[in-house]
Amino acid sequence: MFENLAKRWQETRGTGLKAEFVDSVRRLNSLTKVDAERFGQGLSQSYRLWIEKNGPVKQSPESLRKPMTKEFILQARKCFRYDIGVSYALAFISFHLESSYLPGNDAAFVYETTGSYIAGAHELCKVMGKSSMLDVERHLKTMNYRLTPYGAGFVALSLAGGYSPGEVASRIVVLTSALDAKEAEKDLDKLAMSVFHAGEIIKILGELESIGQIRTDIAKHDTGAIWGIANLSVERKEWIETVLSDPSVGKERLAIRID
Repeated sequence: MFENLAKRWQETRGTGLKAEFVDSVRRLNSLTKVDAERFGQGLSQSYRLWIEKNGPVKQSPESLRKPMTKEFILQARKCFRYDIGVSYALAFISFHLESSYLPGNDAAFVYETTGSYIAGAHELCKVMGKSSMLDVERHLKTMNYRLTPYGAGFVALSLAGGYSPGEVASRIVVLTSALDAKEAEKDLDKLAMSVFHAGEIIKILGELESIGQIRTDIAKHDTGAIWGIANLSVERKEWIETVLSDPSVGKERLAIRID
C-alpha cells in the first residue's frame, strides 16, 4: 500500500517537473545571443564534469543524484541575476538528474528531452536567440498552426541539425496533420475540411520552395505526404501510419491547428 502511494507521489512530482521544464523551454527563446551561448557552454561543461566525476547519470547512485539535483537548483537560483544563460543550463541539468529517478511517462519525457538538449548543446546555442526560431513560428502561423512548448524544443534541435526554418515548419505541419487526421478518423466534417486545408498548405509550401526556403526534395516529399494524409483514398491510412512512425511523434504535440 505504502509503496503504491510513494510511486503515485513520485509520478505526480514527475508531472510537476514536466510543467517546470516546459515553461523553461518556452523562456529559452527569449535569450540573447550571448546568453544563449552561455547556456550551451554551461550545459555542455556541467554535463561533461558530471560524466568525468560520476559516470553515466542512470548508473550513478540515486543517493548521489537526489542531493545533487537540489544543489544544481540552488546554484541555478544563485546565478540567475548575473548569468541567466548558465542559470538555465544548471536548471536543465537538475531536470535531467531528477527525472532520471522518477517513475512515469512525464519524467521519462523530461529525461529524454533534456538528454537531447545536452547532446546538441554546442549547436543549439547557435540557433537560440536568433530570428530563425521566430521564422519557424511565422511560417507556421501562415499555415494556421501554433507551436507548442515541446515543438519549440523540436525546432531548436532541427535548426541545429542544419534544416532551414521553412523546412522545419514544413515537417511540423506534416507530423501534426497526420496526428489530427488520426484523431478525426470518423468525423466526416473534419475529414472534408482537411482536404481544403491541405490545398492551402501545399500552396504555401510551394511558395517557400520557389524562394529557396525549402529544398526541392523536401518540398516534394512533404507536399506528397500532406496530400496523402488528406486525400480520402485507400492509401490514406497507410500515409498516416507511415508519418506517425516518426519517433518525433507520440510523445507530445509539436503544434496545434488554429481554426
